[in-house]
Amino acid sequence: MTFDDGATATAVGDGEGAWAPLQNDDVVAFLGMSADEREDAAGRALAERVRVTDPAPLLPFAPASFRAFSVFEQHMIDSGRALAKSFLSPAAGGVIDTYEKATRGTFPKLKPAKLAKKHPLYYLGNHRAFITEGETVEWPHYCDWLDYELELGFVLSRPVKDANAEQALEAIGGFFVVNDWSARDTQWEEYRDGIFGPVIKAKGFANSMSAEVVTADEILPHASALTGTVHVNGEAKGSSSSAGMSHSFADMVAYASRGEQLRPGDMLATGTFAGCCGLERMEKLAPGDRVELEIDRVGRLENTVGVKPAH
Repeated sequence: MTFDDGATATAVGDGEGAWAPLQNDDVVAFLGMSADEREDAAGRALAERVRVTDPAPLLPFAPASFRAFSVFEQHMIDSGRALAKSFLSPAAGGVIDTYEKATRGTFPKLKPAKLAKKHPLYYLGNHRAFITEGETVEWPHYCDWLDYELELGFVLSRPVKDANAEQALEAIGGFFVVNDWSARDTQWEEYRDGIFGPVIKAKGFANSMSAEVVTADEILPHASALTGTVHVNGEAKGSSSSAGMSHSFADMVAYASRGEQLRPGDMLATGTFAGCCGLERMEKLAPGDRVELEIDRVGRLENTVGVKPAH
């Protein structure tokens, strides 16, 4: 949260719509406390009877790094199909449709790579490009098709390297909503003609994260049954669940820490919930659109699309 004078603080809700500032203004450090330590800190803050109402949204922490996974197979398949139909010839799209209708299966080229079955794959994003609740996302001047992606983000609150499953889960401090903004036409160019995959200028210009972080102990017991929804200008555009992830949260942290030191403040995200991006619906955003993402138990995130620059 932020005060009128610009000072920032970590705060705990008092259950009546107001916030009690904590002595510790480091969210990641607070998440790294034990449950008893957090409860004690919250109790002391509430006892002070200092309250703040309607604090301005603020990034809850500055990500030290950003690893974006892709663990929802149906999203990978459906978005691949949509990219092909959008940027290849109508004849190519017809081949995909004909094959899938005849076989009642997925066109082979749309299936995730074998390595994605073995490991939770990710790309390293731009951790300095995050905005938060209520902010306007700038439209990249090189992009014609700007899109949203609903993802579940999580931050580490403990250092970890070569983690096993138990250590990986213990390193997760909290969860929040992420919008992985994407330039789809650029993504196609990078996929088709690039050498590093479709995640260079297609993904590095902006991401959003919700202004509130929910502690891991509140989310992990429900991690496989979280419902996510998308609204654009108040109209429902997608609803999905965290069920059916191809890799667990423990898998993601463990793989990211393989031979690599991860530290508090390092941020990760699941990848897009199936059906929760415009690409899968073959719909495009327009300047001024209001995009609202929500994940039950975790929170909500709303941003407005900025002006599209002239080419």
